[in-house]
Amino acid sequence: MKLLLVNYEYPPLGGGAATATRALARALRDHGAEVHVLTSAAPGLAKPETHEGFFVERIWTGRRHRDRCSVFEMGMFVLAAFLRLPLLLWRGSFDGAVLFFGLPCGLLGLPLRYLFGIPYVISLRGGDVPGTEPSLDGVHTILRPLRRQLYRSAAAVTANSEGLRQRSQAADPLPVLVIPNGVEQLPPDIKPVEAAARILFVGRLVDQKNVAMLLRALAAMSRRDADLEIVGDGPLRASLESLATDLEIRDRVQFSGWLDRSEMPTKYRQSTLLVLPSRYEGMSNVVLEAMAAGLPVIATAVEGMKELVQDDHTGAIVPDDDASALAQAMDRLLEDAALRQRLAEQARLRVETYFSWDAAARSYLRLFPQPEPEYNYAGSHR
Repeated sequence: MKLLLVNYEYPPLGGGAATATRALARALRDHGAEVHVLTSAAPGLAKPETHEGFFVERIWTGRRHRDRCSVFEMGMFVLAAFLRLPLLLWRGSFDGAVLFFGLPCGLLGLPLRYLFGIPYVISLRGGDVPGTEPSLDGVHTILRPLRRQLYRSAAAVTANSEGLRQRSQAADPLPVLVIPNGVEQLPPDIKPVEAAARILFVGRLVDQKNVAMLLRALAAMSRRDADLEIVGDGPLRASLESLATDLEIRDRVQFSGWLDRSEMPTKYRQSTLLVLPSRYEGMSNVVLEAMAAGLPVIATAVEGMKELVQDDHTGAIVPDDDASALAQAMDRLLEDAALRQRLAEQARLRVETYFSWDAAARSYLRLFPQPEPEYNYAGSHR
């Protein structure tokens, strides 16, 4: 089976959905699929490449930043991808396409199906679902008729969490399947419990992630020896650094910028807690990776997180935008090594049992018509 994966972001561009695209491409490859990824170019990333057994083609969109993308740049990606489709199909047709994000990449679904006869699946990731990102409410309202036509014409619409599925169906009463994210490679064993007080955040520094609340919670903690490392970057970095200074905790906060993914397993093992105070999530790859590494997680009670982090069983859940509750949860876990150990062990078991990219790949493959078997001149299967 030959599959096209389309995402305007792909590592080293973008965040969780970019990482998920690469992980799914690898898993589909392992199942024998021929995979072609279509994504954005950026400075130093303009050339097509065969990478890890599949082809990655990057198209120019005017993108300027690796960690974020403007609405204009998303629109440019859709236009450039549409113009590139005839060339891609001249090289050979596809048995199906997976389009990450209902908007913008889902817009390619109609030409794929009706101009080229290729079935497509839309993979919802979070901000592309109406009601998750307030700044996009107007766009979602204007595009509602088109969005619903895209969903009706798709071979399937998927979401990476049950909460996201419910939110999508509340906005658009059309079927959505849940295919969770996975963890690419589980560490051989979980990290030992340590007495340190090292809190970790990993993600883009944007309003969605609500890092400002995490800084306010750090300032309100009883444990004054607790340090916070922020791995990631984004447009809010300068204001967050200024806030840390105003809260008189700047000496306890380390802004590390983006790290290479190869460094992250060590970073998880060096930390005591992972905190993700997001206002919304689809399904966080960072949380899955931390749970797999045996790092206790505190997350906000938003869709996607409540399915991963079960309060007092695999981690701790706190109300959204409640710095006081977050401070209390961090103090509690830092003071109780036995609790951290129990949460870490249960979290690791949950990841092993329910979340794998192998299972995700099999689920996606079942959504497409299987290609007819080829025969040689003697009538036997090839």
